[in-house]
Amino acid sequence: MTTLAKGARQMCAVRFTSVHKSKRISVLKTVLQSALCTADLARYLAFSICVSAFGLSTHSHASLIYNDDFARANTSIVSNGWSELEADGNDIAIYGERMRLRDYINSGITNASITIATTGYQSIDISFDWQVLSSTEASDSFGLMVNDDTIWQTNLGTSGTFSQTVSLGDRANNQLLLTLSFWLDVNSRTESMYLDNIKVFGDSFDSGDISGDNNARDSVHSVPEPQTLSLGFLGFGILLTLRCRRQKKKALSQKYGFNAIN
Repeated sequence: MTTLAKGARQMCAVRFTSVHKSKRISVLKTVLQSALCTADLARYLAFSICVSAFGLSTHSHASLIYNDDFARANTSIVSNGWSELEADGNDIAIYGERMRLRDYINSGITNASITIATTGYQSIDISFDWQVLSSTEASDSFGLMVNDDTIWQTNLGTSGTFSQTVSLGDRANNQLLLTLSFWLDVNSRTESMYLDNIKVFGDSFDSGDISGDNNARDSVHSVPEPQTLSLGFLGFGILLTLRCRRQKKKALSQKYGFNAIN
């Protein structure tokens, strides 16, 4: 073989090796780009799932309007704004950092009430814990009033500690004076129960939107809740998927000289 022919073969081998090396590098870059896109997508979708889970478990109310955990010394005067309707001076009292309701002389209904303001709030809820002693009977009852109307009540007779959340309805929206009353009606003397952790929640809205207790809710600015936000994150994840696929196809088309199918 002549020297010229040998040189030509060596040049062809070098070019062949260079071309294949270039293609291998291009394929590696494409794979790395695809892997990076996949990793970004995985992180994004994971974050979306976390937000969605948080949204499903989060209380929707934004503001605490009123709270009383009765964490004060034992006394026959509840104080902290509470009014007491009782036959015996000790029927309504603070005992063991709870508010006790009883009817010691069986004279009628025992009633403890608090007046609060819900101005600027709607969708009002009240939550509370209550404990029933074994001395009560099934015919005894306990309830919650808003102003002059009983909106929730239950029979007693079963001992234990319970938790309750009650929606106060439209009547509680945007009120300058709203009276909440807890009453106890029992059949025998010395029967009693305890209340604790009374909390009132509400959704706030801009002062410029207030137009009355029942109409205010119609002009409230909507605020995205976590469930809505999670859908937004999921949408971004889908867009990121499409972007990654488009970049990958474009890279393959440029490096290998064919048209990627969308």
